[in-house]
Amino acid sequence: MLVKKIYGFIFLFPCLFCIGYSSDVFAQAADITEIADDFWLLNDFQPLENSLWLFAGKDEDEGDYYGLSTTLSLSSYLRVDVSATQQNYILQTEDLLWGFSGDITEQFSWGIHKLFWGDKDVLERNDLQYSLGYFIEGFSSQISYESGDFKLFLKQPNDLPINYVRFEHRATQLNLGYSWGLFLTQLSYKKHDYTFNQPGLLFYLGSLNLLNNIGLDQARNLADKESSILLSLQVETISYGLQLSQIDSAFLSSRNQYASLNLQKNFGSQWTLAGNVDFPLNDGLMSAGLSLGYLW
Repeated sequence: MLVKKIYGFIFLFPCLFCIGYSSDVFAQAADITEIADDFWLLNDFQPLENSLWLFAGKDEDEGDYYGLSTTLSLSSYLRVDVSATQQNYILQTEDLLWGFSGDITEQFSWGIHKLFWGDKDVLERNDLQYSLGYFIEGFSSQISYESGDFKLFLKQPNDLPINYVRFEHRATQLNLGYSWGLFLTQLSYKKHDYTFNQPGLLFYLGSLNLLNNIGLDQARNLADKESSILLSLQVETISYGLQLSQIDSAFLSSRNQYASLNLQKNFGSQWTLAGNVDFPLNDGLMSAGLSLGYLW
């Protein structure tokens, strides 16, 4: 969404200039046919709807991540979304997303995505996510619902007749945002619910103690509650962002707080380079990354 807003601002001012210029010439020139032809050239303008992002980063404990994400527009009503990230921390995980989204009207959007996070045979989460968005006059909102399961695989060998402990997982998220010209703010809150079907095996969750110092992405995937506030400012071709996040762990009695700084630079109308740094405000690891985006 932030990338689309940035490119919307870039193209908004030339369009307004062209409209004003054409109106003034229309009042003064005699060749009305030529003016009309020039004016209707504005109908040829098409916003950038497809994107490809490559990204990578490291934390201060030699952990790293890398991946890509893409959105391909088949029409204004249907887009294909795919994202894949490999995270190599204390726990090596994959973060995968694929699905569809689109616009119902100018104000409403929708999305259905399949989500996977974790390491097969160690710890994994599978969800199906449904989302609905609403946009009007600078105000944006989105509500999403996730349903799936979370599996913690038991250490082998053991004397139990099962290989893993399974949780049913549900999550509801609400995002509210508002844009004042070049300034954007957004509030986000997400609540997870885990239903455990083997209460007698709770002691096996002690194996998650190795995740005390985890990065922001992994903390989100092991969360009970998440909340954040984003502040972003667009100055010419550069966007500055600050996000403050608080994450309550679902399996440990801990609360992680992070400050994330984001800087994004547009090169021409299609290339974007972005950098981000995540600072833990209490316990955790600092990480930094770069992203390269191509839009068409």
